[in-house]
Amino acid sequence: MINFRYVEMKNFLSVGDNPLRLDLNRHPTTLVTGRNGSGKSVLVSDSLTFVLFGKSYRGINKPALINTINQRDSVVEIEFTKGNDVYKIIRGQKPARLEIYKNDAALNEEAAVKDTQAYIENDILGFDCNSFIRVCVMSTMNYTPFMQLSAYERRNLVENMLTLKSFSEMSKIHKANVSNLKERISSLQNDLSVRKAAYDEKNRTYNLLQQIDSDRTDSIKSNLKALGEKLEFNEEVVRKLEIQIEEANLQSLNDLVLECKGKIQRIQREIREYEVEISQAEKKVAYFKDHQDCDQCHQSISKESAIESIARYTSVISNHMAAVGSLKSELKVVGDKLDDANVKIAEVKELEQDLSFAKKSSNVIAADIRKKLQELEKPQASSDEAIRIKNEIDEVRGQIKYIATKYEEACAQKDVAAIASELLKDTGIKAGIIKQYIPLLVGYVNHYLEQLNISIKFSMDENFNESITTRYANEYQYQNLSMGERSRLDLALAFAWRQVAKLKGSVYCNILILDEILDAGLDINGTEDALSILEEVCQDTSVFIISHKANLDEKVRSVIRLEKINGFTKIL
Repeated sequence: MINFRYVEMKNFLSVGDNPLRLDLNRHPTTLVTGRNGSGKSVLVSDSLTFVLFGKSYRGINKPALINTINQRDSVVEIEFTKGNDVYKIIRGQKPARLEIYKNDAALNEEAAVKDTQAYIENDILGFDCNSFIRVCVMSTMNYTPFMQLSAYERRNLVENMLTLKSFSEMSKIHKANVSNLKERISSLQNDLSVRKAAYDEKNRTYNLLQQIDSDRTDSIKSNLKALGEKLEFNEEVVRKLEIQIEEANLQSLNDLVLECKGKIQRIQREIREYEVEISQAEKKVAYFKDHQDCDQCHQSISKESAIESIARYTSVISNHMAAVGSLKSELKVVGDKLDDANVKIAEVKELEQDLSFAKKSSNVIAADIRKKLQELEKPQASSDEAIRIKNEIDEVRGQIKYIATKYEEACAQKDVAAIASELLKDTGIKAGIIKQYIPLLVGYVNHYLEQLNISIKFSMDENFNESITTRYANEYQYQNLSMGERSRLDLALAFAWRQVAKLKGSVYCNILILDEILDAGLDINGTEDALSILEEVCQDTSVFIISHKANLDEKVRSVIRLEKINGFTKIL
């Protein structure tokens, strides 16, 4: 079980530089109240999802979570226990921070933020943000009740709650393996076809070689050898050209050209800016040489002031001209580098042309070889060549036998994989597990509906198709229920899922947040019924109720009143 102790924040949304700390396990029920915009959701919901998952519960962009007045040093810290270990997570912005401590020892200091977040969710908490929100946060904002989820969303939720995502991951891996297996079978089939075709071709060649004249065969062999050497030489040329082209790294040269062009544009722009300022300074010098009054206020100025202004602008001209000279030198260096890169690019283009010509030559030589091989099919083959072909036939026969064995093994694996695919489908193992938990969920829902004093019965099958009936056996759709009835059903489902998650151990922690959920669609009796359920559902749990309803103070153990003073959230 995750036992949250406290969360502390500063410069986070409406919380200023003076840190606010919220004890998360002091009281079983706490009412958080205050005017709209006083920071109730900031203190409870947004702070928890940000420090644990790097996200705002209300979907606020991360940069916007920094306090807009102080605009820096935004930090949220949380401490909790898991088993005998004490964890602390500190997450902040400006500067960015993500630190994890286990029993006061820092963890994963050099890991990337993405890896660290995965470590938090998978190895420490055991659940992700969506699961945490679904079980621990009930709100009128950014919270879609189970009954309003699509079938796909319901399945995702159920798999998360029942920790069935591993089966989905296994299914993805298995599908990839099956795809690879199919490719392997196809590849083996192609290899068999190629080997059999080669076997048939060599048999034909062997039979023809027995009838080829030995002298003519020797001549053809000589020609074939020469062509083979020529082809080998040509292929070596192709290989060397490909190596030269690869080593030239045309992409890096093109990147260098773009970089140089960008630098040239920047330098030219800076030169133009300096030249404009030089021209303006020269006009100032000329003006003060010819005038005895200020060019802006037109008041008379002393000769000493004029001389001082001329000296100042002359210094500006001198400094800017020096800067222009330096920039022109830099421009020449960059220009030379650009010219050199263009020359190298041109050289690569020439190599590519040579490569294309060499490949075409290889194709011509290969065609000549094929023609000579066709001539070998004529009568009078030499005995030596016949023996060589016979050996090749034996070798190919062995290859065919080996590939055929591998093909049979792959087909057997495919049959086994088909069985595994059926087990990993939504209708397989997962369906069996879901089918076991659905009656438990439905039982909890109906139990809480009864405690909420609503006369309906809820049922759902393993495909998440629900049925709602009244005491008179009339069947209703969710949309036909009144807002109050919907609210009660939504609460019953939420409480039921929390109990299932607790039993399953998927999301088991000591926090439940009701963010204005009691204000939406519940009358006084409904609110009291919901509060009474909390005593049963939330044993060993701290419940934070954010509400504007009156007369809730006496129904909770603790009250936190918030007020925004001078733009900052304060606890009164």
